[in-house]
Amino acid sequence: MIYGPVETRACDWSSSTNSAAAASLFHTENRCETPVLLTGFANALGWCALERWQDPTYFRQIFEGVPDQNSGVTLNSNDYASPNNRTSNFAPGKFTQRLDDTQNRDESQTEEKCVWAHGVDRVFRRRCDESDASDCDAATKNKTLDENENRCCYMKSDMRPRLRSDVENFPDHAFFPIPSDPSGPSDQRNHEPANPKPYRNAYRRKRAPPEKERFRDVLAKVWVGQAGACTSLHFDLCHGLICQVFGAKRVTLYPPSESSHLSPYKHDEGIVRCSQLDQLLMDSGCAKQREMHPDSENAKGVRVVVNTGDALYVPPFWWHHVEAMQDNASVLLPFDLSPEEQKNAARPWVHADWGRAVREKGRM
Repeated sequence: MIYGPVETRACDWSSSTNSAAAASLFHTENRCETPVLLTGFANALGWCALERWQDPTYFRQIFEGVPDQNSGVTLNSNDYASPNNRTSNFAPGKFTQRLDDTQNRDESQTEEKCVWAHGVDRVFRRRCDESDASDCDAATKNKTLDENENRCCYMKSDMRPRLRSDVENFPDHAFFPIPSDPSGPSDQRNHEPANPKPYRNAYRRKRAPPEKERFRDVLAKVWVGQAGACTSLHFDLCHGLICQVFGAKRVTLYPPSESSHLSPYKHDEGIVRCSQLDQLLMDSGCAKQREMHPDSENAKGVRVVVNTGDALYVPPFWWHHVEAMQDNASVLLPFDLSPEEQKNAARPWVHADWGRAVREKGRM
């Protein structure tokens, strides 16, 4: 596997002119095309989460007094051990088992709903207070990190109001150019035709104007994880921004054109957007992994470390593997493809020969 660098750009959004220039540059150079690392992202937006979320007491108690503290909060854990001892690849959303499912449970990987404060404790290896003894007992029974030092956890949450108040500004102005008004200058729009027909369009439904592109709270997520936590090699169907609040992550990316070298699962295997490759094993030089996936040697990608305050743009359909290098928290800001992008997007993974076809193509 061959890795190149990711384009890096400093965030200078100090004026509306600079923001408009940044949005235009992103639209013409990066959108749907190439990843870009945006340094100083969170500082440019004035996110107070940069300081507040690194305070463990504040971070743990951020939902204190809020009803339904476990609403939209999920804790995931899996055995990661060292690369030489890894036996399975962790595909997000596929192999996890609910902790209340006692039959045929895969003990190596679990997923559960949790209260935010307890999830923070478990992610950052802190013991519960005596007042939380019952929950500690439950955590032990659920075979979490407290029982196995090789167990790695990460927690994800919806963007709830308490979290949103610490990341108050979203960078719409620096990503979405203001569209030109196709209806012409305002002085023309406000004039009626000389001889209007009173019956014309009287019962015609007016077409709603297209919604302006923006980052939406309903799509945003907060991820909190331990050093070593990974998401396996996969691709998403939307644009994404990985915004690092504290800690660091290493992200490896491959363009869609490299799919034939990445051993994607076949259509009937149920995880059509995931690869069978274990990126960590490949990086460690695992001979068995290379023997199983010989085409991977020809894969060409890029690799970057996303540090505190930075953000990485991941284009849709780009394969990416994310590894936490430190205990960390990040905000994921996805946004949908435009109607034109939806129309033009190739979707080979929806066909029955996906996976098998690209793997055979890679050997030709």
